[in-house]
Amino acid sequence: MAPKHILILVHGTFAKNAPWIQERSFFSMNIINKLGGENLIIPFNWSGKNSYQARVDAGEELAKLLDDVCIKYSSHQKIVIGHSHGGNVICYAFKKNPNRGKDYKIITLATPFLISTIRKDKNTKYAAAVFKGIIYPMGLFFTCFMLIFLISFGIALQYKFFKPLLLVGLIPFWACGYFWEYFIEGKMMSISDAYRYYYLKAMDKRKKIDITIPTNEIEILAITFKLDEAKMLLSFSTKVTDKINLVFNHINVVIRKLFKYSEIFLFFSFLLIIVGALFESFTGIKLDILVDILVFFWTGYAAFWIYYSNVFSFTNFFNYIFSANPLFYGWKSWNHFLYIKTVPKAFPSHITRSAYVEFSINRQWSLKLIHSQIYQNDAVINVIASWIKGKITAPVAIKLAAKTKI
Repeated sequence: MAPKHILILVHGTFAKNAPWIQERSFFSMNIINKLGGENLIIPFNWSGKNSYQARVDAGEELAKLLDDVCIKYSSHQKIVIGHSHGGNVICYAFKKNPNRGKDYKIITLATPFLISTIRKDKNTKYAAAVFKGIIYPMGLFFTCFMLIFLISFGIALQYKFFKPLLLVGLIPFWACGYFWEYFIEGKMMSISDAYRYYYLKAMDKRKKIDITIPTNEIEILAITFKLDEAKMLLSFSTKVTDKINLVFNHINVVIRKLFKYSEIFLFFSFLLIIVGALFESFTGIKLDILVDILVFFWTGYAAFWIYYSNVFSFTNFFNYIFSANPLFYGWKSWNHFLYIKTVPKAFPSHITRSAYVEFSINRQWSLKLIHSQIYQNDAVINVIASWIKGKITAPVAIKLAAKTKI
């Protein structure tokens, strides 16, 4: 007998070879019994890595499977069910070909749908440089450079030809600072822009990138939990890291302003030694105080360069770690989306033909949700079966009993 329903099951993050997607699992057996008749379970296994790219790659593989199933079972009702980020894998599969919505229905279980937007960080020009490991080595380079300069400066003070050598050495030394200030920063901006425009173009968007399903022709049932710890953790972490990111941005702004002021002092010290040297040559009067002034200005400037280069390296590094949230969205996502910030939503945008079921849970046992197995819950399975049969067509709120296990 031909199967009545074709159910394709997609697991979530860190769940490769998940037992629940197998044909003889608790979920599979129960959903088949509740639907009645002959039903076919097709498990879809992917890497389960916590990475945007891993989910997109899985979406492409799933898209091929969906096409094959459509050809083989063209007249059957087909449903794709995804848990956690498995729901986003399904979204990416349908993103490639929205017309699949005519053949499939979608069910998502506790999926944090991702909406991506361009970041608004003030110092985004260093993003690519930070990831590529350029900024901090530059900080170490200038630290060594300044330490060598200070040692040479101290040795040179005891020689008569110190001032002429210093005059000759000032220009390339100052030029080195401006090389960092303009050329290096401009180079980083070019790298960052290349990242940004490449991925924006790939998404066919310029101001906002929506990586959920783009059409309202797809029927979807989104099952979520009011006090889902995973969703709450993502939301909380986003708020906290946004604040930390803002603090690092302010630190960078202050450091850059201080560095600008230090350049003013450097200019005056440079001007002072030229005027003093000319004064000595015309009058024959020695100005020993010039050496003291130079020691003060140049030692301070060198010390600030050491501070500036290292602190700026560290603050930018943590700035982009916190702004990209790689711990929650994957390190590879941080690499590929330096200008993009992912914000989890409870429901996919631009969907009208859909049902939304929210379960309320008592707090006394909701901590288990971080390792939840909602596909093991009878109430959840009943909702899925009812929706497939067409008995649920509008948003529904269901309260689970305190003893219910998930």
